[in-house]
Amino acid sequence: TEEEHDEMAYIYVFVQDPHIPFVPETPENLIIPHDFFRVIIPCRASHPTASVILRSVPAREEISNSYDYKTGFIDNLPPGQYQCETTVNGQTFTSDVYTVKIEELEKVEDFEVEVKASEETLRAGQPLNITCIAPSGSGFQQ
Repeated sequence: TEEEHDEMAYIYVFVQDPHIPFVPETPENLIIPHDFFRVIIPCRASHPTASVILRSVPAREEISNSYDYKTGFIDNLPPGQYQCETTVNGQTFTSDVYTVKIEELEKVEDFEVEVKASEETLRAGQPLNITCIAPSGSGFQQ
């Protein structure tokens, strides 16, 4: 309902790591259902200003530059395999390989996402742990 939507809040936390520049993916998130209008390749960088490009696999052809650091690449892509690439301190890193496949999308029923914080209030400098628990699978995206 509209009331529930007004109470929703979003937070995006970056954990910068020069040795692991892409957020690790679970295997089920590496298979992307093909959509004729847009496909989301969810390779997300651990740094908001990272320059990320999308390449086809195995040809290594640069495909897209429509990158959103919170979502990944959103583009009209044909079925195939893709990999994200970035350079950190002169070293090139590649993401896992994402496979875009034509398949019937499963109908996703209503689901719950549980968010827990280690503390309700804290002072500057105190550690904070946030845990999100949600269903996994191709119908869900981090």
